[in-house]
Amino acid sequence: MSRDTQSDETQNDATSAGERVARSQERSSPKPDAGSPATAAADNAPAVVSTPIDAIERVLGGESPAVETKDAPRASAAGAPPAAQAGADSSVENEAPPEEPQPRRLTPHQMRRRQRQQRIVFAAVLAIIFLITLWGTREVFTNIDDKDDVLGIAPYVLFDQMCTDVKKHEGTKLHTTYFAVDDTMIPQIREMKSLKTVIFDRGAVTDRSIESIATLPELEHLRLRLSPISDKGLEALSKVETLWYLNLPHSECTSKGVAALAALPQLRQLRIGSPLLGNEVTREIASIDSLRGIHLIGVPITDEGLKTLAAMPHLESLYLDDSAVTEAGWQWLFREHPHLHVHIDQVHHDRDPKAHRHH
Repeated sequence: MSRDTQSDETQNDATSAGERVARSQERSSPKPDAGSPATAAADNAPAVVSTPIDAIERVLGGESPAVETKDAPRASAAGAPPAAQAGADSSVENEAPPEEPQPRRLTPHQMRRRQRQQRIVFAAVLAIIFLITLWGTREVFTNIDDKDDVLGIAPYVLFDQMCTDVKKHEGTKLHTTYFAVDDTMIPQIREMKSLKTVIFDRGAVTDRSIESIATLPELEHLRLRLSPISDKGLEALSKVETLWYLNLPHSECTSKGVAALAALPQLRQLRIGSPLLGNEVTREIASIDSLRGIHLIGVPITDEGLKTLAAMPHLESLYLDDSAVTEAGWQWLFREHPHLHVHIDQVHHDRDPKAHRHH
């Protein structure tokens, strides 16, 4: 065989060997995904063609037989291999979101403290609601005049309901404040034998009603505002032996009617006013030995009448409104009877040794 022929065969063998090495490297090299940044960069880059002779020379020179083609991935602009860059991108995409902070767990002591605070707040809210409701109700009743009905209900209906409740529960007190009473309502209280206190602060009743009130066997406390009770009414009340407190600030009685009260064995407090009373009534009052407190309203008693009252053995308090007592009379009283609790026109006198603040 000629030298040229041998040279051609050797070259063909080398070419075949180089092609086999190139195909082996191509199969073993990872191929980037289509559409990835590395693939796009490789498609746009100029192709590098490696010939079989170049591959053989690299093998004979001890170099890696890697072959670059236009399909092989190229290094990124930053110098990192495409696989590493893709891994970095993947790690960024797959990075887990930061965990939310867990709520702090409370100790049993802290939980009990929080529960106490919640109960306190709840109780405060209920108290505020109650006070607002109470104030609103008070405003409704306070703004009612003498002729108005409570919430549009007729006074006689309200009085009937009140009496029914007292009889049902055997109550001892009948007190009307927010509606006016009159003589037509009173007869039914004859059936309320358990009553001990009767107070009518609105409206007016007369001697006619006193006849019904005087039948109460256990009556102890009677207050009738705005009611023009006369001597006839006082004579009827003088038969109520249990009565110890009598308040008739707007009566129309005379000294004769007051004298009838001496028959009451337990009368302790007398508060009375009448345009028909004068200084002479002090003698009738002084005859009621059981009295502890006297309040005369609009009765023009003089220094002489003051001395008559001060001489009562069991007297503890003396209230005089619109009296005719002089300054000399008051000085005598404070000097001779310093133990008395005295009010002059609803206040203490400047010289009163027992003067104190009233709330």
